[in-house]
Amino acid sequence: MSENIENHAGGAADVARQEERKPFVTELIFYASDGTVYTGHTTDVSLSGAFLHTQLPEHAKLSSGDEGVVELTLEKAGNRYTMSFPCKVARITPAGIGLFFDEVDEEGDALDHGAIEL
Repeated sequence: MSENIENHAGGAADVARQEERKPFVTELIFYASDGTVYTGHTTDVSLSGAFLHTQLPEHAKLSSGDEGVVELTLEKAGNRYTMSFPCKVARITPAGIGLFFDEVDEEGDALDHGAIEL
C-alpha cells in the first residue's frame, strides 16, 4: 500500500478499522524510525493494523504518520514465529499506539500465511 495515510479523513485509524478485527493477544514491538523501541502487547489485530498497548515515555517524540517496523512473536504448535513488517503510526493515545500496517499484500499474507490465521 503506497497511499499516504494522511489523505484519509480521520487518519489511518479509520482505514485500519475498515478491516475486521480478530481477537489476538501477543507481544508486540514497534521500532520507530528515530531508533526508539516501544514494547507492549495487542489484544486484537486486523489485516491493516493493530493497537500496541504500551506506556509511552514522557520524552517520546512520536507523531501520526511516523514510520517504523512492527514485530510480533508468537507460539503455535510448540514452534515460535517472529514476523516483522513496515507500518505507520495511525494514532497515539494515553493507552498506546495505533499502528497501520503499511505493506500487506492483497491476500494479507503478512499476517495469515503460516503462523497466524485470521
